[in-house]
Amino acid sequence: MRTILIASPKGGCGKTTVATNLAAFYAAAGKETALIDCDRQGSSLHWAEKRSVLAHPVLGMAAKPGSKVAAKVPSGTKRCIVDTAAGIRVSEVAELLKPPMPWSFR
Repeated sequence: MRTILIASPKGGCGKTTVATNLAAFYAAAGKETALIDCDRQGSSLHWAEKRSVLAHPVLGMAAKPGSKVAAKVPSGTKRCIVDTAAGIRVSEVAELLKPPMPWSFR
């Protein structure tokens, strides 16, 4: 499964827009897609809920960085987009990317 993490320390720079557009692209292309929303605001999760009635839905999941959300993602998922919160620090990004990543699935 391909995992794409969208991160920036700045708020309002378009992380959620990029994440939701990537998720929509992969879902429309027929890939089972999960969108992990690590932001308290929950904009990506809200977007995924509204899209759930479409022919190619995106599975939206709320999570905190480092949480064990991976166990809850269906095994057939082909793409996982992670939308991080504003103010994320380099150490937090590094933690998300350490093997085994909390977002990696087998």
